[in-house]
Amino acid sequence: MHRRWWRSRHLFGLGRLIAVTGDLFERVEDLQDESLWLELAGSEDEELQRTNRDKILLLADFIVPGHGPMFKVKHGTLI
Repeated sequence: MHRRWWRSRHLFGLGRLIAVTGDLFERVEDLQDESLWLELAGSEDEELQRTNRDKILLLADFIVPGHGPMFKVKHGTLI
């Protein structure tokens, strides 16, 4: 089941925000290939998921996706 929530953690002393997003992001590749989260994984609410993904991309330094290793956010990247 894909959930509509995400969590974030701040690494104190390092000044980095890590967003533990679950299935909001499947893996780093879905930044380039929307079909991975829209079609393959399925989205319960495409508009809400896109909005929340954009928010996380603006706020987080790193993302822990639902199905893959943590990745660094390239700021200025919107989907």
